[in-house]
Amino acid sequence: MEIICNEELKEIKNTLRDDDIFNMIQDKRSKLNSYLLKVLAEERSKEEEREKLYNSTKDLMEKKRLEKIISMERSHSSERILSLNE
Repeated sequence: MEIICNEELKEIKNTLRDDDIFNMIQDKRSKLNSYLLKVLAEERSKEEEREKLYNSTKDLMEKKRLEKIISMERSHSSERILSLNE
């Protein structure tokens, strides 16, 4: 995903009208929202797979091991989602 810095924004603003800038921002916002929805769908799918794996496991030692792995995966997923909202 391309990120525009403040210097680039100043240059763009000097060459565009306000409504052009507004439309560009709306377009970027829309693309970011679409990407965020895609990421959320991926993470939901991963969570469903984690739950299936955990629930299908009968061995208590394996469940404990999976709990640690799942906890780390959830933390990574959470960080990924939060970083998109910054």
